[in-house]
Amino acid sequence: MGGYQNKIMCTSFQSSVLDKKGSDCGSKLYYEFLLTDDNYKDFLYRYVKDSNGQLVVLNDDNKSKFIGKIVKMRSPLYCKGDKLCNKCMGDYYYKMGSHNVGLLTTEIGGIILNKSMKSFHDSTIHLKKINIDDYISS
Repeated sequence: MGGYQNKIMCTSFQSSVLDKKGSDCGSKLYYEFLLTDDNYKDFLYRYVKDSNGQLVVLNDDNKSKFIGKIVKMRSPLYCKGDKLCNKCMGDYYYKMGSHNVGLLTTEIGGIILNKSMKSFHDSTIHLKKINIDDYISS
């Protein structure tokens, strides 16, 4: 996402606030993704559907039930409430005591921009074994 789009996204959501703890807009839409050991920390304290179809909070205690599987997660992208409900936003912001989550979007936009820049500017050194005889002609 380019800088201009980031700025629009951030200013669009600056007034977003959380609804009360325990709120649920009733959205039936979910964000689906493969949960792995590498990415589960990005989704801690978010509400996911378990094998019984119940919404549960993803945490360190139950992560093993979901890792390696396609997970359906409630998302603020699909929230139907006037305010962002607890089930779509998860518990993270409630734990932080931050209810004006829109004010955090500028920080999130910066994080997204930095991660995308890192993906284009890879400084990893790649080593490869070669046989010198393959390159010398006699």
